[in-house]
Amino acid sequence: MALSKPYCTVGDVRSYTSDRDIPTSVAEEAINYASRYVDQFCNRSFWYHDHTSSSLLVDYRDITPHMIYLPFPIITLTEVKQEDTILEPEAYTGYDDGRIRLRRNRSSIWKILRDDGYIFDSDLDITVKGTFGYEVSSNTEVPTDTNFPVAVRRATAIIASAFTDENEESPLFGDGNPIPVKDIPEEAKRLLKEVRRSAV
Repeated sequence: MALSKPYCTVGDVRSYTSDRDIPTSVAEEAINYASRYVDQFCNRSFWYHDHTSSSLLVDYRDITPHMIYLPFPIITLTEVKQEDTILEPEAYTGYDDGRIRLRRNRSSIWKILRDDGYIFDSDLDITVKGTFGYEVSSNTEVPTDTNFPVAVRRATAIIASAFTDENEESPLFGDGNPIPVKDIPEEAKRLLKEVRRSAV
């Protein structure tokens, strides 16, 4: 199995296990499983997302009255749209940690609560355009972005190392690809807690 959106390399797994004889195919499969486990555990993706032409619908759970919390960093933010209304660039500020702070806007999406307060109308859909996540050179290599969290790479190597053993397999949510049944090492969970995304 070839690597697909991995968060660590075969070399990382061999180094962590001190076993240079782990077959490449076994390590790659373990890395793929481990990388998707990291996404699920952290409630976010650390991969690159290109939404320059196709809009990304923001999950309603990521919208608060004054802030939007995307599940990945913002590289570029070119458009924020509420239903059919494109917000003026002055109406919001995007931060590289994935937050979009909404500011006063004359469009109808704002509800006036008091003279100095505005909230976002979460009953309507919001979409964004831009690039998000961490820069990559290809879908088969670890993100090359200098801001890619070291804790994610290390935790993925630890988890993948656990998956390189022979284990029974259990279907993921009853269908799709099964994942090996193996206890996730506590060291990996501790590392991932640094970058885990809390529910809004």
